[in-house]
Amino acid sequence: YISIVAERRKKEIESILPDAMRLVSANIKSGHTLEKAFLLSARDEFGPLADEMRATAMEMYGGEPVEESLQNLEDRMKSELFQETLKLLRDGIESGGDTAALLDSSADDIRNSLEIRDEIKSSIRMYQIFIMMAAVGGAPVLFSISVYMARETTSMWSEADIGSMQDAGGGGMGGIGSQVGFDMSFSSPDVNVALFEEFALLAIVSINLFAALIISEISNGNIKQGVKYVPVFIIISILLFLGVQGAISGAMG
Repeated sequence: YISIVAERRKKEIESILPDAMRLVSANIKSGHTLEKAFLLSARDEFGPLADEMRATAMEMYGGEPVEESLQNLEDRMKSELFQETLKLLRDGIESGGDTAALLDSSADDIRNSLEIRDEIKSSIRMYQIFIMMAAVGGAPVLFSISVYMARETTSMWSEADIGSMQDAGGGGMGGIGSQVGFDMSFSSPDVNVALFEEFALLAIVSINLFAALIISEISNGNIKQGVKYVPVFIIISILLFLGVQGAISGAMG
C-alpha cells in the first residue's frame, strides 16, 4: 500500500513540475532571490510539491546553503525527473549560470519526457489488452471446458457396462478382438476430477497474478503497482470459470 501511495504522489508531482518550474523562473526574472521565488511559487494547487518547496525555502531562509537545501529536497523526492532537474539546478547555481533559463529549459524537457511517456503507454496498450484477455477471459473458459469434459468422461465410464464392452472387445470367445487376433479389453480411466478442478483454480489464480504484475511492469515500469489489480483479475476469472461451467452444464443438459 505504501509503495502504491508513493507512486501516486510521484506521478502527481511530475505532472505539475513543469508549471512549478516555470513559475519559479518567472519569479526569479522578476528580481526575487531563489528562496523567495520558491516560497512564492509554492501554491496550494501544486499539492505535495508546494509543501516541499515551502520546506526548502524555509531551509534557505534559516541559513542553509542553497546547494544543500536543494540536495535535501532531491533526497526527499522519489521522482527521477525531479531529481535530475534539481541536480541540473544545483550544478547551474554552482557554476554561476542563468538559473531562470535553466529552469525554463528543464520545464520543457520534463514536459517532453511526459509526452513521450504517454505515447509509449498508448503504443503498449494493445499488449496490455491481449494479456488481460488471455488471463482473465481465455484461461478460465478453457479450464472450465476441460473440467467439464473430464467430469463428463468420467461419468460416462462409470455408467458404462465395462464387462459387456470387454466381452465385445475380446474378453469372450466371440469377441471382436478374438476375431482379429488381438486384445481389445477396456478399463475405466483413473481421473480425479476434484483434483483437476483444484489445479485449474490454482492455475487461474497464478496466471492472473503474473498477468497483473506484467501489465503493471510494461505500463508503469513498476511491478509493485500491479498488486492492486490482482484481486480484481482473480475474482473476475474465478466467477467466469464457474459461470462457464454452469452454462455448459445447463446447455448440455
